[in-house]
Amino acid sequence: MEPDVQDNQEDVDSGLPEGMQSVPDQNPLQSVNAEGANESNERVYDLSRIESILSLLKTGKDELIKKEINRHIFNLMGKDDYCKNYNVVFLFDVVNSINRVHAEKIYTAIQNFEEKKDIILFLRSRGGKVEPSYLISQLCNKFKLSKFIVSIPAEAKSAATLLSFGADEIHMGPMSELGPIDLQVDGLPLQSISGALEKIAAIVQKFPEASDMFAKYLTDNLNIGLIGYYDRVSESASQYAQMLLKGKHEDNTRSVEEIAAHFTNHYKDHGFVIDVAESASILGEYMVKDDTPIYKTGSKVLEFFTNIEFTFALLGQRKTLVFVGNSCEIITGNSFLGGIKDEVSSRNIKS
Repeated sequence: MEPDVQDNQEDVDSGLPEGMQSVPDQNPLQSVNAEGANESNERVYDLSRIESILSLLKTGKDELIKKEINRHIFNLMGKDDYCKNYNVVFLFDVVNSINRVHAEKIYTAIQNFEEKKDIILFLRSRGGKVEPSYLISQLCNKFKLSKFIVSIPAEAKSAATLLSFGADEIHMGPMSELGPIDLQVDGLPLQSISGALEKIAAIVQKFPEASDMFAKYLTDNLNIGLIGYYDRVSESASQYAQMLLKGKHEDNTRSVEEIAAHFTNHYKDHGFVIDVAESASILGEYMVKDDTPIYKTGSKVLEFFTNIEFTFALLGQRKTLVFVGNSCEIITGNSFLGGIKDEVSSRNIKS
């Protein structure tokens, strides 16, 4: 339904629905103010109101929708007492695993900043490839003024956890979660291979008469040459973690090697929730900040995206928002209500 017209007897009726105003043509990333509201016929939706979100999505114009989302996000950043003093980039994507394209979009966004400032990365991802995750973290460190902050309003799992290790501060809260950094092959942890072999060896030791059967099965189904390679690939995740953590943990009682080993070897399930308390106990409270204004700003952004996706669902459209670097994309065929594939670090190595 359309929002009601503003009830203001002293002003001339503009004919626009409430939550919408006319502003002059401008860069969509610039802040919007009311001073030039009558200088153009371009409509700007007040996306803090659910009625305006519904009105915008009913247009069915994806380019307009993306433009207004971009405008709203960067207005939000510009008005935030903390974020307005930082260069802000995003990696909000639960549809795609982290890959080289994400790194390139974030690099482009960083290159376009007019002034060198400290950097905030708002991060929500289920994981992806280790190499671009490492690269994104290093990019933010290279182009920061003195501090790189990661704000995690929801999940930052697997390779996204690795990415956060390069930050000077990780801002988390009640809904934040990191995850184990255990590389996957066809959806299974690499370490499960050696674990399975140890299990088989224990069974054979207990039932020697089954040794021939297991030997034949392993010969027919396992490429022995890959086992060592899998171990080396698994160790590379720990190496990347150590490289990102180096120099950031002089005050921690744990060494970077111990921290990296904890995240790669300690947890038994890839989906294990490492919450803010657990994260602080491992990484240190000087690095993990709990329920800060920067975390709360990330939560506001997440709530806004959720409202957009929920309204899409109400309109019968399966669409999800992806916000990477400083621009929005609309992915058709997915819905935050369910059915999004949990894409994690995967090399699809086959024998």
